[in-house]
Amino acid sequence: MNYLRNYLNKRQFLGAMSAAFLLVVAGCNAPDKSENHAGHDHGETAPHFTYKGSSPIKAVSTTGMIHDLVKNIGGTHVQSEALMGAGVDPHLYKATPGDIRKLSNADIVFYNGLHLEGKMADVLAKMSERKPSIAVATGVPKEELLTSDSTTAYPDPHVWFDVQKWIKAGEAVRKSLKEFDPAHAGDYDKNAEAYLKQLRELDAYA
Repeated sequence: MNYLRNYLNKRQFLGAMSAAFLLVVAGCNAPDKSENHAGHDHGETAPHFTYKGSSPIKAVSTTGMIHDLVKNIGGTHVQSEALMGAGVDPHLYKATPGDIRKLSNADIVFYNGLHLEGKMADVLAKMSERKPSIAVATGVPKEELLTSDSTTAYPDPHVWFDVQKWIKAGEAVRKSLKEFDPAHAGDYDKNAEAYLKQLRELDAYA
């Protein structure tokens, strides 16, 4: 079973919704607006990159949930790796020297965006200047994001708690891989359709 199915099974679903609500109320340690955050806001355009190497593409994702999307949609053309393990708080996570090496050696980087990886903002900003760095949560339309006027200036980044929203994050992964590696666009479409079908079934089950 995939990462998200394990995370959002029938017994955990209500607890996950409660946790999401509490994290929104808590403000999720939102960073100051004056900080430089590349690719975290809706409407921001990333530089265009096209892959010129050989398969598999080396992809690094910040969290396990994103890694699950990339691994399934990328298939045999992508070698996917996650920086953070289960139980790690991405808000407080600071990149280690080993993480910097992994990001530097990657061909493409995927992260949540919406200030989820607050402590890694500068690192991700620098990476976006040299290689495609995709904020998958920006695939969710701004009007569909949860906000709280009283606690934070930023939308709730925990979009994987809503499978319908996470499907849209998956579409962002599909689009990015097709643009980066157009030679295998058909395979990315095929993989994405199969995996997003599983997510739709999970949504109906939950």
